[in-house]
Amino acid sequence: MYCLKCEHKCRIEEGHHGKCGVIGEGTTRLVSSYEAIIVAERVERIENIPFYHYKPNSLVWAVGFAGCNFHCPWCHNYHFTQEFRKSIVGRIQKPEDVLQNAIKNEVNIIAFTYNEPTIATDFIRNVIKKSKEEKYEKYDFKFLWKTNGYMTLYTFNTVGFDIDGFSVDLKFASNKQYEEIGGKLGWVLGNIRCLYDMGKHVEVVTLVVPGINDDKKSILKIGGIISNISKSIPWHITPFIPAYKFKDKTYEDPEIFDKIRDWVRSEMDLKYVYLHKHSGYCNTVCYTCGAPIIRRLTGVVLEVNIKDGECQNCGKKIFGVF
Repeated sequence: MYCLKCEHKCRIEEGHHGKCGVIGEGTTRLVSSYEAIIVAERVERIENIPFYHYKPNSLVWAVGFAGCNFHCPWCHNYHFTQEFRKSIVGRIQKPEDVLQNAIKNEVNIIAFTYNEPTIATDFIRNVIKKSKEEKYEKYDFKFLWKTNGYMTLYTFNTVGFDIDGFSVDLKFASNKQYEEIGGKLGWVLGNIRCLYDMGKHVEVVTLVVPGINDDKKSILKIGGIISNISKSIPWHITPFIPAYKFKDKTYEDPEIFDKIRDWVRSEMDLKYVYLHKHSGYCNTVCYTCGAPIIRRLTGVVLEVNIKDGECQNCGKKIFGVF
């Protein structure tokens, strides 16, 4: 059996799993087309996913499964992405259950996040298919995908066209570093470019990890890669929280995010760069006139000055779905 959901394209022998630890042949199934173990589900602010340019200040129903096709030693959610087979806690749900839970919580945006949703492609396809039935049409469900960007053409064809927004991790600008966690940089970059060229809403996220990518060269190179695809793609630079095999790691330079702020300000031409947890760099500002468009405080939206997707001050079109 071959799995074609991600670019590992694992050949899976009887009684074994692929690199994600989930998809297997002749093993206990944690996810299938018609049921899955949901290990995390709750209402989140859309800014927490993070999406800053897709329906700001919305609430989403966030859903996570078990497993991941990368093996990051600093993973915040390692208990259900890396070590879930030691003890997995969750609820078996059918696709319709996901929709019903969102409705009960009075939200119509569903975000597949917390782990790598590519693993659950077939299940998610049926969630989306169910949402198109007549009894659910009035809810006008939207779907978001938080991903490491390692999906294949099979995954695109299965669910990609029905996903409304993608938040893609760009962890490094180095293929060697990607290989250390089980991936290749080229596939991730190709998918970001493909999504953007398809007209999909895309935002990019980089977690700044101590001793891994917290130097000036790494930050500027990642920013340059995004800029080469489009200067309009929002880039979220997020702080590291000690976890998993990096639970004893901290930044050697406690002022690293102030320095990143200065590098961004002086040496990058991206229109929308956000330093999470840095109060001065969470706002959206019009790239043309400099007017504040969306004011935020630690991710919470305080004010929105957009009308019909345009800056209310100068009328310039702002990248996003508003």
